[in-house]
Amino acid sequence: MVVFVLAAAGLGLRVRLVNQGLWGDEQLAYDDIHGKSLIGVLNAVSEGIENSPPLYFILARLTSALGNDPALLRLPSIALGTATVPLVYLLGVSALGRWASVAGAGFVSLSPFAIYYSVEARPYAALMFFCALSALCLLAALQRGGTRWWVAWGLSLGAVIYTHYTGVFVVGAEVLWALWARPAARREVLFSAAFAAATFLPWLPSVKGEQLEAYSQVATILGITYPGAVVSWTIGLPFLKPEAVPGVAALILLASAVTLGVLGGTRTRDGSIRSKARSPAGLLSILAAITPAAVLIYSLVSDDLFLFPRNLIASLPFAALVLGWALVRPGWPRAVVPVALAATAVVIGALKAEDIRFSRPDYVEAAHFVDKVTGRGDRVLYPDPGLDANNLDRSLRLYYRRTHAARFVMDPAEWKTALGSSRLVVVAASPIGEPGVPLPTPPGLVKVDEREFAGIRRLEVAVYALDRLSGPHAYRLERQRLVPAVGAPIPIREQGVEGIVDASQFAPGGMLQLSGWAHVRRRPVARVVGFAGRRLVYAGVPSVSRPDVAGPSGSGEALGFEFSVPRGALRQADRAVAVYAVADGVAVRLEYWCEPQAEQVVGCRGSLRP
Repeated sequence: MVVFVLAAAGLGLRVRLVNQGLWGDEQLAYDDIHGKSLIGVLNAVSEGIENSPPLYFILARLTSALGNDPALLRLPSIALGTATVPLVYLLGVSALGRWASVAGAGFVSLSPFAIYYSVEARPYAALMFFCALSALCLLAALQRGGTRWWVAWGLSLGAVIYTHYTGVFVVGAEVLWALWARPAARREVLFSAAFAAATFLPWLPSVKGEQLEAYSQVATILGITYPGAVVSWTIGLPFLKPEAVPGVAALILLASAVTLGVLGGTRTRDGSIRSKARSPAGLLSILAAITPAAVLIYSLVSDDLFLFPRNLIASLPFAALVLGWALVRPGWPRAVVPVALAATAVVIGALKAEDIRFSRPDYVEAAHFVDKVTGRGDRVLYPDPGLDANNLDRSLRLYYRRTHAARFVMDPAEWKTALGSSRLVVVAASPIGEPGVPLPTPPGLVKVDEREFAGIRRLEVAVYALDRLSGPHAYRLERQRLVPAVGAPIPIREQGVEGIVDASQFAPGGMLQLSGWAHVRRRPVARVVGFAGRRLVYAGVPSVSRPDVAGPSGSGEALGFEFSVPRGALRQADRAVAVYAVADGVAVRLEYWCEPQAEQVVGCRGSLRP
């Protein structure tokens, strides 16, 4: 019953992440699978830049046939990643005991690392599952005998190799251990191993490893270390340092739990090290260590794969069981303390991993926002350097509801040249784990809206329009005067103009709409100027007829004005908009009848009389 609860909890934690946008290497999987037949998928994986074998991609192709949602590519990972939880329990229950197996299954269920890769459109969750399945089939074949178990073991070994090449270390360790630990079964072991090898022969010419040097380059940029990679593999998240997830407190709790478990255990003298290594528990211990050890050795002599802990995931089910064994080693009730400490640490890590700051980039919502703010002829610009801009464009195209013309211009001073119609949308991504930086406002453009979308890479989206206030009609606000682009500075006075901002309201989307009137002895003022903070948001002559202000003897000239202030300008100015009327060489700041604050209008006075 406990195992079913753990599996259900693990499924819930995984399913809620399924609609996050495809990111990184998931896009390679999408390109290899989308719109292709099974034969087309095999050709794409064998001939393209993909380094993994084809089994996961075949499974994902089958699930993608259920609809057009890119998230369907993740269904094999979710299903197999969740199924690994009860599989770990079954694997450990005969070798390590019930409670060690429950602890191991709980770790796989709640581990942030296992959760992350169980929602990844890549082969890693499938690799976990098939590695655990192969070990379970091997132990069943040795303990129960029978052709069906040996065939099942051979098939599961083939599935491991066809899922990811790092699984070969688990396969080799299982075969060598079985030959050494069970000499009487050598014929069956060799037959099953040969069967698995034979199934892989057709794929052998397609084995490749391209661009592996990129691992160490990315790890250097992110500051990933070997100890940090080990922590991420057990209780952290990829691409993040351990102090972020699970955090220092969780690491201290887990280290304390393991220490108490190991030191609190009873020493036994029921066999030599050799005999223990030949036991099922010995096999699980070997499998827990084999992938990290082998990948580390490979990394020391060739491309550094260790710094990307997903390459260690084949051993994660076995490491979870060894951890569970260490926690319950003192026996009950003394094991309550280390188990409780470890459970608290894992839960803290899982909760931290749920923070939106550490989720995959929010391509889905960012794409929908771009769809919303663009019209016919508007362009989307990506200012990130090199391949980053192309990858960002490709990521968002999966979720755009219509096609957008893309431009790639890094220098903000040249963004204006990319303006197609009335608006230009600029989309940029922050470095992994870094806070977002607001996009600049280059010369000749005005920022009319902007949004930030949280995630492990924050997405900044800004909407620009041509700055029609630049040029000879522009103004600057300096101390107690307005400085026009052409002409002498205009002092700001308290008297000399009559007027008021008599209507202010927020439109949908947060834009502030203002209107009012100003005159000098019933004659129009020369100009009305509006500032959001120190940013010029309006400069124009009165153009709205206000007979209520002019009165029956009015000249008929327009005394009123109206203009809108974009949300982005309001946010930067803390929603403070100053309106000035310019006439006879002076500027007078107009009062509001109703003060706009926090997207609502407050502070209205009583009656309003012109």
